[in-house]
Formats: sequence, C-alpha cells, structure tokens
Amino acid sequence: MPWVDRPGADIGAYVRSLPETERDWAEHHLLQWKRDGIVLLEGAVGDDAIEALLADVEHLISHHEAYELAVEVAGEQLPRIAEVPTEALRDPGTKFNNLHQISSAAVEVSLNAPSMRFLRHVFHDNPAVLQSLTFFRGSQQPIHVDYPYVCNQTKIAQLAASWVALEDVSIEAGALAYWPGAHDVELMGLFDWGGGSILYDNQSVREPIDLCRYLQGQVDRCGLSKQAFTPRRGDVLIWHGLMPHEGTPILNNALTRKSYVTHYTACEAYPRHFLKPNALEAGKYKERNGGYYFDVSWLDNPRVLPSSAS
Repeated sequence: MPWVDRPGADIGAYVRSLPETERDWAEHHLLQWKRDGIVLLEGAVGDDAIEALLADVEHLISHHEAYELAVEVAGEQLPRIAEVPTEALRDPGTKFNNLHQISSAAVEVSLNAPSMRFLRHVFHDNPAVLQSLTFFRGSQQPIHVDYPYVCNQTKIAQLAASWVALEDVSIEAGALAYWPGAHDVELMGLFDWGGGSILYDNQSVREPIDLCRYLQGQVDRCGLSKQAFTPRRGDVLIWHGLMPHEGTPILNNALTRKSYVTHYTACEAYPRHFLKPNALEAGKYKERNGGYYFDVSWLDNPRVLPSSAS
C-alpha cells in the first residue's frame, strides 16, 4: 500500500517534515484522501492545454489513416484506428486509448502540476503514466473499481487515477459518480474473481457484472452515499485505485461530457516490460512537473500529433 493507506499512517508527522510553505496544502489534501479516497483540484489544467488536446483529437479523426492507436467504438475494442471509418470516430461515444503516446498536449494534461504535486505525496515517489483514455460522452459504465483491470504495475496498490474535465459538465450529461469512503479495504473487502484472485484475467471464473453487484451490495451495506461530480472545465478529480465509481445515466443525449482519464503508478512500480531498451537514459522519457511518461516498448517511432511536432 502507499504509506498514507497503511493503518496508523501519521499524516501530521509527515506534514511537519515538509517545507513550511507546503504543509497546509499537503495536510488538507492528504486528510481528504485518507477519509474520502478522492481529491478535487479546481482549475488544475489551463485552457491552452485543453485546447491543444482537443485540436489533436480533431486532427487525429481527420487524418486517422496515418496513425497507430487503439480505439473503442460502440463498446468494441479495435486495435487500429486507421481502419475505422471517420463517421464512427466522430461518434461522441468513441474512446481513444493512450492518446498520450502520440500527443504532447495529452502528456501535459496527464502530468499537470497540481496532480503531480499531490501524487508525489501519496506515492513518496514520482508518478508515472500507465495509460490514458479520451472520450466525449458519458460512459454510463456501472459501478466498478480500477485495480482488477489496471494491474501491470509491480505493486498493485500503487495506483491512482485522474479525471480531467475538458468542458463544464452537468448532471444531465451523465456525470461521473463515486462513493466517498468506499476506498477503505477494511470496510469494503476485496472481490474474489475465483480461487482467491483479486485480478480479472483469462483465468477468472466470475464476470465484471458480478463485481458490480458485489460493490453495490457493499456500499449499500455500509450506508455510503453516492456523490456526483459536476466540474468546471479544467477541474481534476483524483481517485484512489480502490474507489468504486460509475458513469451516471445520460439524461440529455444532446450533451457531451468531454473527458480525459489517466491512470498512474509510482515510478518504482512502473512495469519494466513496458520500457524500451535504455529507456531510463536521459532524453528517452518525458518529465513534467515531477511526473513521468515513458515510450512503450511495442510502439516504434509512431507518427505524432501536431502538439508533439510543434
């Protein structure tokens, strides 16, 4: 576990070890994290970064034949965006996987300064990007947690996610929702996918819908209340890897929910098989605000989007 999750974690003693100018900020956010499993960072991402990211998405859709990227269209994972019709890519429900691999704008959003400032306190290490997801419509995904699916990191519990609002979001657009306090493993327990495994893989004997039912039963049993997140553009919500969350129903189909999600681990737990040879040498990685992004081993010299080329 990250230190702050461990029983008896002394946030006060940790905060007193920090420079005086950092203490109040760190204490406020770490106490909220410990209690609720989320942290809200208002206005963490500026308009310029968001506009550059949205411009990259538009360029990608218009010139998709030239790019290597996986996408999700109508719920189906497709490995090659070049083979997907333009009209399908323009559907607001399409999801672009790991845009940060070819977009410097996406890297800037993932590694925004307030998020990196906070996650360095959580991990006691520099954060590193595991994966990202860009989508323009509310997911309406039922209640779930990330750790059974995002599990390439060498320490499973070293996991957090951020959700960046690329536009103002209303409840009618199918807002993200979460259950404050439901990240507490002592309270909620861990779901058994079969044989005692807490991870979902090809050996699992239970299905994702079983996890949904388990989590809903647990939050109901514990009397935890659901909180919808209706942010302003540029706001960031960071949630714990054990935090149950969902996409609420879309009440107005004319509305979008332009979103950018990143999953992080600590650098020490970053999966080494993701790394290219000599990836840790100077110039082989991207660093922003104390956070890191590494070029992955299976993608060789991809064509990049305009924000990376400029």
